[in-house]
Amino acid sequence: MPCTQGDQDKLFEQAMAQFGQALGRIAAAYEADAERRLDLLQDLQIALWRSFASYDRRCSLKTWVFRIAHNRGTSYILRQKRMALSRLCNIEDYELPSNQPCPESLTDLQNAKAAIHQIIDALHPPDRQIMLLYLEDLSGTEIAQITGVSAGAVATKISRFKALLARKFAFSGDAQ
Repeated sequence: MPCTQGDQDKLFEQAMAQFGQALGRIAAAYEADAERRLDLLQDLQIALWRSFASYDRRCSLKTWVFRIAHNRGTSYILRQKRMALSRLCNIEDYELPSNQPCPESLTDLQNAKAAIHQIIDALHPPDRQIMLLYLEDLSGTEIAQITGVSAGAVATKISRFKALLARKFAFSGDAQ
């Protein structure tokens, strides 16, 4: 059963308390420009608040929030970058640039995170969405529920992403 206006407000407040920081990170992942990032964050918050009018509790609040945020983020990317889609690629097609500094020179965590986000920024929106959710520490099952992609496909994409990171940073084991 859909929520009442009062329930909608309470759910929004609860969601913002629990996932507000994650929404900020999602906005930052979808938009590098600080001013446009604030606009996107506001758009995510408005979309989330509106979405609670139809929230029927068939999934967890966490799944709902991330589904709304990533769907809106993906729509934003598609609107903003229609002309630039040719520079995006699938995980399988991503090639490490040879003119980038060697992984040994990436000494601090900020540079490593920037390198990871550079890879993610080059991905098509569906792959980008999966990787951003993975970085938010969601399970494969949760990612599948949010994205509508099968759990097997999510696992494959994550595995390929880890392999790509292992090559980028030249170490074996989990690239977390």
